[in-house]
Amino acid sequence: TLVFAGGGIYRVTMTASDGKGGGATANVPLHVDGPPGRVRVKLPLAVYEDAHSEPWAPSGWMGTHVALSMDPECTDSPRSGEHCLRFTYDDPGMWVGVAWQHPANNWGEMDGGHDLSGASTLELWARGEYGGERINLGVGLLESDRPHHDSGKTSVEGIVLKDAWQRYRIPLDGIDLASLKTGFVVTLTGQPTAVTFYLDSIRFIR
Repeated sequence: TLVFAGGGIYRVTMTASDGKGGGATANVPLHVDGPPGRVRVKLPLAVYEDAHSEPWAPSGWMGTHVALSMDPECTDSPRSGEHCLRFTYDDPGMWVGVAWQHPANNWGEMDGGHDLSGASTLELWARGEYGGERINLGVGLLESDRPHHDSGKTSVEGIVLKDAWQRYRIPLDGIDLASLKTGFVVTLTGQPTAVTFYLDSIRFIR
């Protein structure tokens, strides 16, 4: 069942994985009649949990993304449930990122987004394959020069992962959360070697 926040152009994206690092993504645009709108969501709200990503889609691939693989159904020691997210990046020294967008593939040309007013924190769990991997995490991405931008944005840079699951929090105090087109962003910059890391239980909480 598909539930839309209002009228507009949406893109439904599906990712298939063979569980061994291979996969494919397909998408189709849909036009939904009705006035554009957004819904204040109930908290806590999971961005990713046990192989499911909603209400944002991980469609915003950036930088040298051809060198990045993402497995949303990894079964290698998930933090909770049966699955976690596994990322593998093998282009050291370059930059890459993935943004969770609403609607999918929304770089600021489409209305949409969700109202997260009342959330105080984005909470998630992360670990590296060996420890020492560096990642950046954020909420919001689209600047005010876009026709439909994120109402606010914040990030935590230079997180150094351990080889065991650790909880990380992005504080949202003072951030306008009324219209988040980009619910979550993960980026890597200047890795000295190829890296593999894992994320799980990404969610907004009060």
